[in-house]
Amino acid sequence: MRFRPFRRLLRTVVAWSVAYGGMQAFTVAFLRTEVLLGPGMILLITSVSYLGGLGSLWFLGSRLDWFGSKPVIGFSFAVWFLLLVGWLLLAGGVIAPVCQCCWGCTC
Repeated sequence: MRFRPFRRLLRTVVAWSVAYGGMQAFTVAFLRTEVLLGPGMILLITSVSYLGGLGSLWFLGSRLDWFGSKPVIGFSFAVWFLLLVGWLLLAGGVIAPVCQCCWGCTC
C-alpha cells in the first residue's frame, strides 16, 4: 500500500467499479421497458458489445506496441464516455429511441 503507483491504480479500479457497476443492469432495464425489446434481442445486443471489444484487439494490438497504452486508454475512455452520454440522453428523453420493427423510425 505504500507504493504510490499501486495506490493510484487501486483508486482508479475502485472509481471504475463504482461508475460502471450499474451500467449493464440499467441497459437491460432500459431496453426492456422503454424500447420494448424482448429477451432474445437484449441478449444479442449484449453479446455483440462483447464481440466488439474482442474484435478490436487486432486493431489496437499494433497501436499499443507503437504508441504505448496511454493514448489507447484515453481513446477508449473517450468512446466509453460518448456511449454513456448517449445512454443518458436516451434515458432523459432528449433522444428518441428507434423502433424495433424497422430500426429507422421513432414510432
